[in-house]
Amino acid sequence: MSSTEITAFVANLTLHGEHEPMTYDDAFITLNEWVKDGMELPEGLTARILADEWNSMIADERSMNMNKSINPESVLSTTRAECLRGMESANMDARMAWYYTHCGEIEMASFLGTITNERMNALEREWREHKPIAGNYPDRQRDPDWTRDEARAFEMQRVADSALKLLKTARPERSLGIAYVKPNAETIEQFTDWQRQRNHIHTGSEYFLVWDFAPDWETDEPDLLYAVDVSADSLLTAAYELMELLHRKF
Repeated sequence: MSSTEITAFVANLTLHGEHEPMTYDDAFITLNEWVKDGMELPEGLTARILADEWNSMIADERSMNMNKSINPESVLSTTRAECLRGMESANMDARMAWYYTHCGEIEMASFLGTITNERMNALEREWREHKPIAGNYPDRQRDPDWTRDEARAFEMQRVADSALKLLKTARPERSLGIAYVKPNAETIEQFTDWQRQRNHIHTGSEYFLVWDFAPDWETDEPDLLYAVDVSADSLLTAAYELMELLHRKF
């Protein structure tokens, strides 16, 4: 059976039910169920082909729907909210994936002509302030089952969040961020060699990091301004060290 017939078969499937992305594992399970049910399938249809065809078709459908939308700002507002919910994950990789998903949605809206390039640039600048950075986790409630390190990270990030609120009050014109981190062998790779050397960032140590999210037109990455070493400091001492730096620098 030709690829055209396979495409027609998958296109017929998209006429029914919800249109969600399909993984290769999902496609494999689906094909096995169809075989068990005695469904006649196109020759040459594999799980990979099924998933690729399906995902391509629903992506095209979504693009056409967005292009027809009379209110692209509403569409982008909805997808932005969806991505922000996804970025509540404590998993850094998942948060980055959701962040770049909305980057792509903004660019797609511009490509389809539903927003101007100027509006795209404005939305991207605004969205860039939500880019996840190492150690900056969303608000959570204290969990009695946390380890000592997890409880300390929670309290230290609360210090960072409180300091950032005060900093934004004093310097509302600046796009700044503050995070607590304790790099390990894996997460330290999120910093460049220059950032590690300049700020003396090492695995096992604890830091408050101060970031500048103003656009860097060369790298499109936030700029790490300062790192405050608070290793083994008490909570109040760490808070003092951070506030003292903010007092001197801002």
